[in-house]
Amino acid sequence: DINLTKEEVAFMNGELKMQINKATMLSLYDAGGRLIWKKRVNPGLQNISIRNYTAGIYFLKAGTTTEKILVQ
Repeated sequence: DINLTKEEVAFMNGELKMQINKATMLSLYDAGGRLIWKKRVNPGLQNISIRNYTAGIYFLKAGTTTEKILVQ
């Protein structure tokens, strides 16, 4: 399974940047649990643009792991 930790997910210049160690499905949800973004990704460095999202709390899910993301 994929482990997402604060050390592996960085928020820089309106993008989430993360290192993925095996192919997986990434999903981004808003605080209300609504799916905003979903994509199957391959291993390597992944970038997700979140520039157009309103400030608030989001949840990034990879496999069975979920990481809370704060967009300001």
